[in-house]
Amino acid sequence: MINAGVDVGVFNDIDGQVRVNARDIGADEADGLAPNQNDIAATALLSPLNGASVGNTAVIVPSASFTNYGVTTQTNVPVRFQILDSLNAVVYNQTATIPSIAQNAAATASFPSTTLATAGTYTIKAIAELAGDKTTANDTITGTITVLPAFSGTINVGAGQTYTSLTNAGGLFEAFNVAGASGAVTIDNQQ
Repeated sequence: MINAGVDVGVFNDIDGQVRVNARDIGADEADGLAPNQNDIAATALLSPLNGASVGNTAVIVPSASFTNYGVTTQTNVPVRFQILDSLNAVVYNQTATIPSIAQNAAATASFPSTTLATAGTYTIKAIAELAGDKTTANDTITGTITVLPAFSGTINVGAGQTYTSLTNAGGLFEAFNVAGASGAVTIDNQQ
């Protein structure tokens, strides 16, 4: 039946055509599209994870996953990882090469390590840069991370303070485990 199917995670039909949004029931997609020869997608931010917090003294080794949705095995695939500060200025911009990636396979690319000394929110991007890629909409995946300053001095904990708890989710100990200390720390527990 034409346009009566539901998405069950099968992207290509029996003869290799890409299933369209209004899917057909059965093995063959009547309105299916010929798959692209060249289509590398950025599919996951692996390190740091989207939404993660890291300390401003932590060493970050960026990595991301890329998937070949094209029908041709690709070799020497150029990929990039960028980190942008809150003003969208690029503060990290490194490339890597995936030696070979088969159709429907995923590969992980790791990039040179870095630290982000300035606390704040950053945008992270993984970018596939395959020449001749016909589906550029899936070339970039974007996320955010928060860089926390290392602790020093007196930290007040309690109602109305930055940290309302020592041990609950979002509490001081969780933040301390991420950010570390850059000097002596005194905790004033006002709970």
